Amino acid sequence: MDEETAQRQEDETEVLHEANDWSAVESLWRSYILQIDVGAQFRLACYHLFAAFDEELQTRTEMQKLLRTWLNAIALMPFTSIS
Repeated sequence: MDEETAQRQEDETEVLHEANDWSAVESLWRSYILQIDVGAQFRLACYHLFAAFDEELQTRTEMQKLLRTWLNAIALMPFTSIS
């Protein structure tokens, strides 16, 4: 996901958050999540976990799993130093 798309998604997520519509937020991000876009997984998980959506434990557990997936993907990336 490019940064422009990510910003549009985040802006729309904020509007949906104001309406407390987690289902719509999930729908908004679903295609990116299904594409295994780890950046989208990270953004969605962080938004849910830190934006105080009032959802059930299962949703919170799913978001924690997405965040762990992102962390694992980052851990597998090769380290490159700046010379």
